[in-house]
Amino acid sequence: MSFMKNKDKKTISYKEIAEQAKTSISTISRYYNDGYVSERTKEKILEVVTKNEYFPNHGARLIRGKDNSIFVVMPIW
Repeated sequence: MSFMKNKDKKTISYKEIAEQAKTSISTISRYYNDGYVSERTKEKILEVVTKNEYFPNHGARLIRGKDNSIFVVMPIW
């Protein structure tokens, strides 16, 4: 199927994206977390991620515990 990921292809890291886009890792993080990034930098990052066929792994974020969920525990009376 065309939408399945090629398991032989190595995934690229934020560090590698930053090196290729000639920017910092924190800028890559801001790009993916909707922080401020200039239009020119966004274009450079998009070019790198498109060339490398990079897609963020949302499952990894959930496993890491960064899914912005809040849990409330209340006693039942």
